Amino acid sequence: MKKFGLYLLVLSSLLVSASATEQQPIAPPQEATQAPDRSQPIIATKPSPVASGNAASAPVGNTTPLSPNAANSDTLKNTLNIVETIFKILAYILGSLWVYYNYFQGRMHKPRLEIKLTGGKLGEPFDKLVKLVVQAKNVGLSKIELKDEGTGIRIFMFDATKEVDNWVHVGTYPILTPYHHWVEPGETIEDSILITVEPGGYAAIKANLNLNSSKVTWKVAAIL
Repeated sequence: MKKFGLYLLVLSSLLVSASATEQQPIAPPQEATQAPDRSQPIIATKPSPVASGNAASAPVGNTTPLSPNAANSDTLKNTLNIVETIFKILAYILGSLWVYYNYFQGRMHKPRLEIKLTGGKLGEPFDKLVKLVVQAKNVGLSKIELKDEGTGIRIFMFDATKEVDNWVHVGTYPILTPYHHWVEPGETIEDSILITVEPGGYAAIKANLNLNSSKVTWKVAAIL
């Protein structure tokens, strides 16, 4: 914005200067006049017709008046120079705005979330319960709208008795979106769920989180 204000100031200065140049009249040079000498007697003489005619036709001083074509040509050149300068400044301003919008604005207003997925088994007498906590902080400068579709957390339990496909899917649960539909810049939202497991029935739990917005989908996985 500072560059834009500077460009406008330069443009206005050029227009004012050009306007003042066009409106200033060209003053013709004045012929130096000499006061008559009052000390000498004035002798009346009869002007000669030939001399009188020559005096009337003789030019006054050494002034050479500008022709209308030359004056119009100079004015046209000044106008074209001003128009060319204006177009150059406008092209530079538009190019700068285009670069700013596509690079800086694109990076600054890109949706960005910091997501933390934590959890663990509760102590007695709730040793059958595992609590999962999801935190999402908007570290960008734009509002992020969350979508129910595609958002959720999938729970897998590790079965050590199997030789292949040890991670067994036990359920998918909604997270965040039932209570939060958007995240403001700088805001942190949080949600948690409880799942039931049998004591000693698993070696580990894996949680896969999908958080979907209108533009970006975030995926986070954690083994508890």
